[in-house]
Amino acid sequence: MNVSNRERCLLFSTTVFLWCSLSVREDRVGTLRFRIKLSAEVSSGVQSGRLIVFLSAGTEPRQELKREPGEALHSMWIAAEEIRNLQPGQTVDFDPDRLAWPSELSHAPRGNYQAMAVLDVNHHYAYNGLNAGDLRSRVLQIKDLDPRRTSSIELVLEERIETEQIKLPSGSELLDFTSPLLSKFWGRPTHIRGIVVLPPNYVQSVRRFR
Repeated sequence: MNVSNRERCLLFSTTVFLWCSLSVREDRVGTLRFRIKLSAEVSSGVQSGRLIVFLSAGTEPRQELKREPGEALHSMWIAAEEIRNLQPGQTVDFDPDRLAWPSELSHAPRGNYQAMAVLDVNHHYAYNGLNAGDLRSRVLQIKDLDPRRTSSIELVLEERIETEQIKLPSGSELLDFTSPLLSKFWGRPTHIRGIVVLPPNYVQSVRRFR
């Protein structure tokens, strides 16, 4: 059977295209990686902070993933990385094996998981969890995940934590000031907040308190 030069070229081009397509697909499959995207809808400027990714094998669907005491702690993997100048709409490739607890996330066993990302903008998360200004993703349900062989998983930072309105008890005032020492340490204005319980009849009293 005679094959024209045109048919040979078409066959060759098709073979190269299929080979390239398979190569790209194989390149996208590997150990667990995350693609973290900053939604333009929650941020109009660059964001920096500590990016934290939670991977939970807990079977109960959760609205928020966080490190908790008890049995839940043994089914949780946590990874973190410092992020600088993340632009709205930009995506960063996150390696969950670089700084992880209790081990690299790619070493987790195959199974069903839940994942969530948090950008801790003020580096307060380790002390009291989510704070005003922090950004987080929704909890993503992942079925039959093999962390040793999977394509990248995308998590979108699409929710900003708002400041909670504090209900002050009677006879108290809110204390809020910028700490010079902490501001110098972090390189940005850092507030210290608290509640001061006032003496009885403080408002009507002419007495000075120190």
